Amino acid sequence: MTRSTRGLLAPVVGLALVTAPLWAPTLNVTGPTYEYRSAELTVEDDRIAFADTRPADGLDGIACFSVGVSRRCALAADLTNGTTVRTDYPGVEAGSGYAGALLTSPEAYVAFRGDGRVFERTVGYDETDEVWVLGLERVDAREALSEVAVDPRRDAVRRAVESEFAVAPEPLEEGLVVETDEGFAVVYTAGTRRSLTEQPVAERGLEATAVVVGLALLGRRWRETGNGGQN
Repeated sequence: MTRSTRGLLAPVVGLALVTAPLWAPTLNVTGPTYEYRSAELTVEDDRIAFADTRPADGLDGIACFSVGVSRRCALAADLTNGTTVRTDYPGVEAGSGYAGALLTSPEAYVAFRGDGRVFERTVGYDETDEVWVLGLERVDAREALSEVAVDPRRDAVRRAVESEFAVAPEPLEEGLVVETDEGFAVVYTAGTRRSLTEQPVAERGLEATAVVVGLALLGRRWRETGNGGQN
């Protein structure tokens, strides 16, 4: 390596080392690595289902489409036949019975495995009885999936869609619906791979060392440039 090449390389390496605290945590060297996988979602007879693989995770944006059944979902299931719940909402507080559980659900849509129909939460007001009426109204499954689908900007999510597998430093809370050329897919956390034992103190120490070394390289290069300019 020539002297001029080393002179050009030193500031690049120095800058990379100085900024290590910004990019090093994303490498997750000593932490767990999470496996992302994707599964195809089908829409037949206006019902959604998994084409093959059936992950346990639910769908982000669509409540109750998971293996576990919560009390909130059990209550919502009673409304799929057109039944409604009447309440003094918005005075009802979270956790105060049937209506409270329904009102505190963040997702606008509801669907159940084995059934596949997609419903949207509805809230109306009965002026005669002066009460609010809560219910579920069936909606177009494809339109609902398009509504909750995300743009796979995260590299790991995009890779999981393209190759059905990827790794990432963070798990997904629920499966992310992605619209593809063929239809829809869901990206979910399939498992965990642990590399080295997590050592946050050691990691911070290495980052600090990298910054010191980087500053030394930049300082030396600055002095060399300055001396060269004086000669």
